[in-house]
Amino acid sequence: MTEIPGIVWLIVGIMITLVSLWLGNKNLILFIIAGGVMVLVGLLKMVVKRKEKKEMKAAERPQQQPQSVKYCHKCGTALMAIDQFCHNCGSRVFHRR
Repeated sequence: MTEIPGIVWLIVGIMITLVSLWLGNKNLILFIIAGGVMVLVGLLKMVVKRKEKKEMKAAERPQQQPQSVKYCHKCGTALMAIDQFCHNCGSRVFHRR
């Protein structure tokens, strides 16, 4: 079963409240309250959905790790952090700990 969107709750709640107020019967106070509750539920669902959407977009973006650059101690060539040997001169790269 699908979830009812917040905008639907909001529109239906407004319609129920307005029609109940327009009819002006004191017996319809329950419908006025129910319409108000539906409006609040609709607004709450819309706010929560917007927050979830922002969080989802933030989670979708890949977190890029800054690449640490090393340099060969013999020739000065820039190397990646995982390199064990210089690709220019072939000397062994020492890792500092």
